[in-house]
Amino acid sequence: MLGCRHQWDESLKTLVVERDADGRTSVPETYVIGDSAQVHGAKVAQARGVIAGASIVADLEGATSRSRDRELGAARRNLARNLRFQTALNRVFAAPVLTVELATPETTVCRCESLSLDTVSRGIDDLTASAGASKRVSRVGMGKCQGRYCGPVVVALSALRSGVTVDERSGFAPQVPFKPTPISVIASAEQ
Repeated sequence: MLGCRHQWDESLKTLVVERDADGRTSVPETYVIGDSAQVHGAKVAQARGVIAGASIVADLEGATSRSRDRELGAARRNLARNLRFQTALNRVFAAPVLTVELATPETTVCRCESLSLDTVSRGIDDLTASAGASKRVSRVGMGKCQGRYCGPVVVALSALRSGVTVDERSGFAPQVPFKPTPISVIASAEQ
């Protein structure tokens, strides 16, 4: 929504925001940290938050201080250590991404809408060979989780049916990360 550039991470099968070592994105004055940047755990998010904060303060003040430099150095060391830990953790617990390989036709694929693999599969044909079209036909991915659990299955089934390789445009359309505000709340707001 902010226009930041993204790149496709093939190992995670997801888009990742492009950013520099300080968390600065392609959009001026826009930084990304935490799970919005990439899921690497709380310690990595905290270190990246300190680094981004120090960079923002330096940009605003145009200068650095010794105490900020010490804090920044400690945060960069913590980040490096925790990224090594996360890399090792990911290597130890690496598992194949399974979508439909272990499922039976009765397996529930979309928990929110109570849709089985069979129902979702029948909703993907030559006219609905994309995840988005399948969503509109069968309601898969329209529940509370907005496709966080069933999305990879629908994408895999769609790719299998269409023969198109999975990429950043294969999933459901991105959802706006905001909740609508009822007009009654706006109308009764104090000026």
